[in-house]
Amino acid sequence: MSLWDIATNLEDVSVGLHQLQNLLQIYDERIEDELEFVGKHPGHGSVSYFVDRYDTLRSLLEVMQSHAKDTADTLQKQIDSICAAAKFQKQSEA
Repeated sequence: MSLWDIATNLEDVSVGLHQLQNLLQIYDERIEDELEFVGKHPGHGSVSYFVDRYDTLRSLLEVMQSHAKDTADTLQKQIDSICAAAKFQKQSEA
């Protein structure tokens, strides 16, 4: 497998991580909507459980978002390095 193939595969992983970031953002927006609904219907039994757990769920989401972003940034740096090495290798062979 060439460096180019490796870089292409890593780029696919990077796209997947970007999609994960987008999904986490949608989750964040949705949970905000749900909490708003819960605030309007305080008498329902499951509502109080959700309200009690919201801070924990929010913290979990923030950690996932941060980890996904850091991983994507690191991965992009690796992709750029591999592409540069492959370009140098190709120029050396010519």
